Amino acid sequence: MKKLYTSLSLVLSLCYLLPVSAAPSPAPLPADLLYFTGHLRYWAITLQWGVTADPELVEFEIQRSADNITFEMIASVQADHSGEPRERYNYTDFEPINGINYYRLVFVMSNGEKLVQDAYVRLNLLNLPPILTYPNPTATKMNISMDGASTIVITSLSGIPVAELKPGQTEIDLSGLPPGQYVVKARSGDTWQTKIITVQ
Repeated sequence: MKKLYTSLSLVLSLCYLLPVSAAPSPAPLPADLLYFTGHLRYWAITLQWGVTADPELVEFEIQRSADNITFEMIASVQADHSGEPRERYNYTDFEPINGINYYRLVFVMSNGEKLVQDAYVRLNLLNLPPILTYPNPTATKMNISMDGASTIVITSLSGIPVAELKPGQTEIDLSGLPPGQYVVKARSGDTWQTKIITVQ
């Protein structure tokens, strides 16, 4: 019986001393585009998209095209890793093409690789006269006009009105505004279009 106790004690001691190998952690899945949508409001196009979280994802390039063939980058959005398994992003293009707009996303990874996504957004804007602004940027006065416009207002990037041109007025003094970017919104009929201006 004493020999049995000794053998059992030796087995238990060996079990205690042997290292326990943990199961390897699964490799994180690469970022996946869950959705990519866009909508038009006041002649500005807001894009929205969602992705699965990926710590290797650094930023998104937003590209635009008039023919869905030749794309150019118009902005970049930094990846915001908040710890959620799904991340949501948005971007507003305040100066879309006067006509058909195609948008696509490019994932920029930490190793420098760029992954062009197959999904794209297509929105068709009416061919309206452009908003003319000069000088832009300015530190004092600016001339703003658009053929056929019934209303022209200036707002902050968040949409808060800061100035409005009276009917027939084309020149406005912007020296009282803090330096930064603003949005000119011009209305023609039931349609609005926008343009970014800069106050120095």
